[in-house]
Amino acid sequence: MARSHMFGTNVRSCGGPKRPFSVFVLDHTLGIGMPIPISSISQPVLPPLALAVVMACGQDAPAVDTGAQPPATSDDSTTSGPPDETPTTDGDAPTSTSYAPGESESSPTPAECGNGVVEPGEECDDQNVDDSDACLSNCLVATCGDGVVWLGVEECDDGNSDSSDGCVLTCLSATCGDAEVWAGHEECDDGNADDADDCLTSCERAECGDGLVREGVEACDEVGSTPTCDGDCTPVECGDGYRNKAAGEECDDGNDIYGDACYPNCTAPSMLVFISSEKYSGNLGGVAGADLKCQSLAAKGGLGGTYKAWLWTSTSGPKETFFHSPGRYIRPDIVKVAHDFEHLLYGKFLAPINVTEMGEVLEDLDASMWTGIFPTPDWNPDLPWPSPEGRMCADWTSESKQEIGGLSFVGWFRLGYYMEGDFMLIAHTICSSERRIVCVQQSWYDPEPG
Repeated sequence: MARSHMFGTNVRSCGGPKRPFSVFVLDHTLGIGMPIPISSISQPVLPPLALAVVMACGQDAPAVDTGAQPPATSDDSTTSGPPDETPTTDGDAPTSTSYAPGESESSPTPAECGNGVVEPGEECDDQNVDDSDACLSNCLVATCGDGVVWLGVEECDDGNSDSSDGCVLTCLSATCGDAEVWAGHEECDDGNADDADDCLTSCERAECGDGLVREGVEACDEVGSTPTCDGDCTPVECGDGYRNKAAGEECDDGNDIYGDACYPNCTAPSMLVFISSEKYSGNLGGVAGADLKCQSLAAKGGLGGTYKAWLWTSTSGPKETFFHSPGRYIRPDIVKVAHDFEHLLYGKFLAPINVTEMGEVLEDLDASMWTGIFPTPDWNPDLPWPSPEGRMCADWTSESKQEIGGLSFVGWFRLGYYMEGDFMLIAHTICSSERRIVCVQQSWYDPEPG
């Protein structure tokens, strides 16, 4: 049978604080001794035990007999105790301390972040809670990517690896030229100062018209058409299919055919425009009837080509229905009226349209012609005359005195708009009166075949 003895000590130094009772359990079978807290011992668990309470400072505690025999000793002058304790001869009892599980006398004291002392497990400890300096409040050294801006060292720190969000991986604020594309702010960023590559120093993608020549891609770039560079960033060349008005090209259809609307020398055929020698009421037979009248007049005057009457209706006008010639418009007497169709529609004429198909010059600049022009779509209903839709002689099918039609005058030097969206002047008369019409030559080929 195993024989165990237990000796207890009330551990305290002379004059020192008390510490919890602990006991040594001696197991003679195993030949070992181990200290355990006395509070954990109960007689049912460890019978039979001999408990000896030894008081500190040399006062022996009386032994408690539990029925077990005390261990034999070789020297009665020594005090029994745990096998690993050195016996004493001055009457003092050996002392021992209990530790939590996993702890020992050599276990380090846990570090306390914030006490100003760098202890094991801490990278730093500056004894403050300021996360903007070199040592964070968790006693880790500040570093780029920790999500905290280190003042004076970092411009930003968003704690992620996304360099497109305004804060790059080096903890610098995104800027053009850092070789990182800032989403929503930069089109590109190649990190160099070369404006001849695909990405400009403004972090915009290079393109024709930016005024910078891209090597290997553009031959020139002068921000639009100039006398030496086309607007597509190629040198000026008649026949390249790019019309460069600044270089004197009236047209450029990219071919050498004479029978179309552009000659091989990049000049356009002149288009004739004349005022009718005859007068008509507002009932022109509609726009189609007016076109037939122009064609008949041209044939009468020996003018070749196809002609249309310059008239607006309630739904459309010359802008929508005429061929937009890139070349000049001239009168039958070869006097230039407009540079091209856009000039005819929006600009002030170089000369008045006052020559008939027969070559007759009308000296009266007050001569008027049906055109149907009206001011703007935002018509004032309080005006004393009818709405714009009522100023076309019922789309040129009425000669009633109750209908009116819009007019233009030779002396206005205009037939259309002053500018995009605004009609020129207000003039009208009853549809029963007789006025002239203006006829304009169209292209002699289909500008949009198929």
